[in-house]
Amino acid sequence: MSKLLSIHNYVEMVKQGTPICPECRAEDCEGGNVNVVDAEAQQEMVCGNCGFEWTDIYELKRYQP
Repeated sequence: MSKLLSIHNYVEMVKQGTPICPECRAEDCEGGNVNVVDAEAQQEMVCGNCGFEWTDIYELKRYQP
């Protein structure tokens, strides 16, 4: 089993527009529906390359009128 990408490095890659698998580093990632509870949203993710599954967690940053 390989070492998982650190949370910090994963977040930075996603912010740069590169969704990447934390396990195998492939860019073949797909996300499911986004579920929102209070000010947090969660999205189940899966890697099409190695099958690794994880959850992306988002926090409310602002709103736009």
